[in-house]
Amino acid sequence: MHTTQVLSGNRSGETGKSFKTIRAESRSLWHETCFSAPDWKQILPQDLETWCMAAAGCVRFQAGFPLLFVSGDEQGHSSLGRILRQDCQLHRASGRREAISAVRRFRPWVVVCDQILADGDWRDLLSDLQSEQEMPPLIVSSRLADDRLWAEVLNLGGYDLLTKPFAETEVSRVVRMAAHRGSKSGEY
Repeated sequence: MHTTQVLSGNRSGETGKSFKTIRAESRSLWHETCFSAPDWKQILPQDLETWCMAAAGCVRFQAGFPLLFVSGDEQGHSSLGRILRQDCQLHRASGRREAISAVRRFRPWVVVCDQILADGDWRDLLSDLQSEQEMPPLIVSSRLADDRLWAEVLNLGGYDLLTKPFAETEVSRVVRMAAHRGSKSGEY
């Protein structure tokens, strides 16, 4: 399904489009999917997101999936925790060495990592994660998100890029799709 490909971050076939263009198209497809439901006006607002996820080819995941946030940014951690409070068990690491230990201990379905860490950067963490038996999807976060960084993240094997400060709908969408990919038993 085309919607699933765009929403899941699998954009390898889409070249020549900017980060902002892909994001706008993703949002547009998301809304088209939501409002193509029969009797969409009768869907309660709290059920709309669940319906959209189902229409996009996945179901709502179990509450409490493990997510690791690798950052020294307390404000970013608080923001992420507020946005995903009902969806995940948020674990935190301040650098890549601590992150690898946390990955082995908590087995997160998703890792969100700052572009620059106290003991390296996202590339170093990605390399460390790639040597793990089960690599969770890595989402990079940055205040300076642009097309170049986004392309680099995707080309090196990362899942996606989030701009700081975090936008609630964008974080929710990207993390949920990554969790679907990173779930260990398909319980998404």
